[in-house]
Amino acid sequence: MGIFKEFEAKKAAGEELFLDDLTQEDLKTMFIDEQISDYMIAQLFDVKESKITYRRRKYGITIRNSTLDDYLLVKTEHAKQMNDRVKAELLVEENLTMIAKSLTHFAFRNGPVEDMHANPNNSTL
Repeated sequence: MGIFKEFEAKKAAGEELFLDDLTQEDLKTMFIDEQISDYMIAQLFDVKESKITYRRRKYGITIRNSTLDDYLLVKTEHAKQMNDRVKAELLVEENLTMIAKSLTHFAFRNGPVEDMHANPNNSTL
């Protein structure tokens, strides 16, 4: 059971939840690991969403500040080693050039940007 579910169970059992009891680590676990939104956390603690957002940013808990392993939920040492090995094999100069060209091709030449350029009056974006 995750942290969010534990807090939900406490609330369902009639226990009053106080925002001051929410630790930095619990907030990080809910937001990064369990992918619970600020809105849902705010509803749980009966506070405004902006209070959760402020507290999260104050602690530096953002997707941007999290490590890639945190965001991808890589938890075991084996998974981290495998991730590092594949990254080392993939991110070599020859592959980076190919990846950059492929992304550009699919995003701009065969994607929504090309469609917008070709039909500026019928843009779906």
